[in-house]
Amino acid sequence: MAGYYGGRADWCVMRLIEVFSVVPPLLAAMLLGALTNGGFATIVLIAALFGWVQVCLLVRTQVKAIAQKEFVRSAHALCATPGYIIVRYLIRNAISPIIVGFVLAILLAMMLEASLSFLGIGVPPPIPSWGQMINVGMNLIYFYGRLAVFPTAALAITVLATTLFGDGLRDALDPTMKGR
Repeated sequence: MAGYYGGRADWCVMRLIEVFSVVPPLLAAMLLGALTNGGFATIVLIAALFGWVQVCLLVRTQVKAIAQKEFVRSAHALCATPGYIIVRYLIRNAISPIIVGFVLAILLAMMLEASLSFLGIGVPPPIPSWGQMINVGMNLIYFYGRLAVFPTAALAITVLATTLFGDGLRDALDPTMKGR
């Protein structure tokens, strides 16, 4: 809505984005994790608080760019309602970058969880976490190197696979790629 209508809505959304962009997510997560003794709920809260910022900027930019195209102007000329234009033209043409943005937000949440668990303020120890496994492996790296290498490799492979999945989804859903 901020990208399509502009004005005060756009100004308010951009100021909110600026507030969340100033604070580094890992630093806020460490502070909140230390205050609340970590846990799954803390990680979900931090990922939700800071994961939407990049996706929101991406969506706003895509909507502003698409709203200036000729097919949207012709829909305005044919007296189409703003809701119809948003659903029919803007969302359909902006969906592929939005999907990639959500996939990147998921990757950042995975890395945030692994980082916090590595530092000891993530999920509690009975719940398995790659960050905890890497931390334990780092303590024993001289004797049992595989304890640090395998969880690190698993995390890296998962991040790579998720990135490739998001890229493939973008290619499959991109309307400009149809017919190629």
